[in-house]
Amino acid sequence: MEMSVREDGEITIIELSGEVDAQRSPEIKSKIRSLIGEGKAKLVVDLAKVKYMDSSGLGVLVSGLKAARKESGDLKLSTLQSEVQNIFELTQLNKVFEIFENQADAIKSF
Repeated sequence: MEMSVREDGEITIIELSGEVDAQRSPEIKSKIRSLIGEGKAKLVVDLAKVKYMDSSGLGVLVSGLKAARKESGDLKLSTLQSEVQNIFELTQLNKVFEIFENQADAIKSF
């Protein structure tokens, strides 16, 4: 798994690639908490290059969403591959997260 972070104005974009599983989730959780701790609570997580996500990955995103909202921010998702989209639909987390077709739309939504 690879993770890159960049900023677009006041929005922080986290781009993930590879598999988001129990082995890699702690690193993602740590990064999200660190960013929110720095006052960067408007987050877009781009999943365009994520082919697989397990329940620990979902848990990290849910905890990030709660933490961001607690700081008057939000965590939005973009560019889900069909396999990952299916996981969000099965767990009904697609009703919890704002999910966008592309990164640009997610950024504009703030």
